[in-house]
Amino acid sequence: MLCAKCISIFLHRSREASDLTHRRTYVHHKWREEVESAAKNGCRICFTAITKFKSFGNWTSIYVQHPLYGLVLRLHCWEGEDDTIHPRGKLEVHLLRLVDLESPPHYLQYAEQVAQDITNGFSSTVREDRFSRRTIPTSTGHNENVALARAWLDRCLKSHAICGQTDDSAADIHWQPKRLVDVHAPDGRLKVVERDKQTVSEPYVAVSHCWGKEEFFTLNAKTHDAAVNAQILLEELPRSFRDVIDFCRRLGIPYIWIDSLCILQSGARSEDDWLDHTKEMRLIYSRCLLNISVNCAASPYEGAFRDRNPTCLSEAYVPSRPPGCEDLEVTNYEWYLVTFEEDYSSALRKGPLATRGWVLQERYLSPRILYFAQDRMYWECSGWRTNECCPLNFMENLEPTGVTRTANDGRDNPSVFSIRSTTFTLSHSRFRNKPSSPEYLLKISLEWFSIVSYYSECHLTYPDKDKAMALEGIAQKLGMLAPKSFYAAGLFSHDLPLGLLWHLPQDKGSNKNGPPAVSNSRAPSWSWLNANSPIQFAIMSMPGQESSQVCTDHYLEDIHVIPQSHALQLRGWLLPTSTIEAVYTSTNSLQSLVYYFDVGRIECKQNGSWWMLPVGKYSNLFGEIQGGLILHKTEVNGQYIRAGMYRYISYARPIDSRVTEELRKHEKVDLMIV
Repeated sequence: MLCAKCISIFLHRSREASDLTHRRTYVHHKWREEVESAAKNGCRICFTAITKFKSFGNWTSIYVQHPLYGLVLRLHCWEGEDDTIHPRGKLEVHLLRLVDLESPPHYLQYAEQVAQDITNGFSSTVREDRFSRRTIPTSTGHNENVALARAWLDRCLKSHAICGQTDDSAADIHWQPKRLVDVHAPDGRLKVVERDKQTVSEPYVAVSHCWGKEEFFTLNAKTHDAAVNAQILLEELPRSFRDVIDFCRRLGIPYIWIDSLCILQSGARSEDDWLDHTKEMRLIYSRCLLNISVNCAASPYEGAFRDRNPTCLSEAYVPSRPPGCEDLEVTNYEWYLVTFEEDYSSALRKGPLATRGWVLQERYLSPRILYFAQDRMYWECSGWRTNECCPLNFMENLEPTGVTRTANDGRDNPSVFSIRSTTFTLSHSRFRNKPSSPEYLLKISLEWFSIVSYYSECHLTYPDKDKAMALEGIAQKLGMLAPKSFYAAGLFSHDLPLGLLWHLPQDKGSNKNGPPAVSNSRAPSWSWLNANSPIQFAIMSMPGQESSQVCTDHYLEDIHVIPQSHALQLRGWLLPTSTIEAVYTSTNSLQSLVYYFDVGRIECKQNGSWWMLPVGKYSNLFGEIQGGLILHKTEVNGQYIRAGMYRYISYARPIDSRVTEELRKHEKVDLMIV
């Protein structure tokens, strides 16, 4: 529900809000005390504003910036009075149109009461607007939340064919994890079942969690027998594990898989057991019925459930008059659901679990995910996404623009929060019968580049050991879509050569603080696996751009990866820096030449001269680009190591043909990048 001041913005009853399409900014609540009072009374917008603006110091009032296209309302908090005020912070209110939602009985009477409240100076009053709402329990572990999660799960199982589609082989269908935890073990005990002793046909839940820094009970060589024989009390487990076991028991799912309880963590056979499980990660998560993600906890001791104030979750609906319908009565307006950025992204971007490297493939591979966040449960599957602010019966009414799935995790659009995107479409697309077509393979490459870029922002406790392993499951899944390709050192063969064009943020290689930006100990120098910082691929698809228009040409020949060493053998133009710069400055077109070094520019100079290897040409919305590698010659004849990459950009026009003509005047040579 909303206070009189907030709902009047949309009812157009207050003088300040009489014409939102022409007035840019006006006072919302003039005094902070009014906002706090409205929040206490149950206004969802004011409650969220108080929470959002808590970190902005002694702000005094809130101003409103009119809705952009009727879909976004901006609230700004200000400090000071009269002509001395200064902006302090901003809150965006996103409106999602609800189709077929009708006005509740007596809503016109409610609107008149709101107008009277504004006239009488009671702007913080919150009235019952007569919409039917789900009762929000005070804890995310409440039985009502179990019922809601069960409803989400049942709806997905019954209605979402795409969520049940897999690329599994016939053998995979009958596969089960090496170990599972039985949530119905008697007498409050931990019971681990093993597939070589017991066949399990019932579904299981896979659990994602943060390990934290404190030690906790794990499966190891010493505890193995006791866990298998149900001799461990559940009280010995950290709170998060007990919460998940309890929730799954009430949810009616008999087994769970937790890495720390299902993989030997130390002692005899633990290393082999870990390697065996890393090879099965794709199946562990893709075959689970549900993934439960304890996103709110930095360690298992913090628990999965949270107490919360139901005010911040109760739905708020607002009317909006359609354009050109000035005389339309409020009961015939279009209806919108009030949402905030936190309604979509907090569970995936702001929780402790969001930056854990291993969790990316757990999210990507699981058919459906239930998140426990700081103040609510979230649901994500390939068919839809929702949370406790968007009840089950209203999600089907959202317009398609409100439920788009993308791979960028909502960083560009707060109304989107899924990491999984085109893999499910690719698996069943019109290209499925043409797995060798260039267009199909390019789509897979762009998907992989997007995943790797996101993954590079995540953290690993043991990057030297886990950098490749933590993405192995996704690599296996994408590899199944391109069976003729092979995977080595972080790239597929169909990614080459343009997959070589990755780079650190500009000047990141010069940073002297912390670990080196690139360490060549994990993989050959050409591989992104060596990066210790976030990376970007030079070739990426952009909104509104067909993937077939991205790649236009590549210049390397006879490119292949040597087995075992993963050195890259190829043939191309290997030119001194001075030659390349002369080629790219030979025209007068609007252009730029940009270098991205894996180490600092000064360090590159100290290590010897640079050699430039043009790799390919591609395009994006800004223009046409030629990209290449910066190489250093080693002491072994014909062998080089990567030192960075460069881009030559021709803005808003194709690259001058004379540039390529100048390159073709040089002979190509055989070389190896190690």
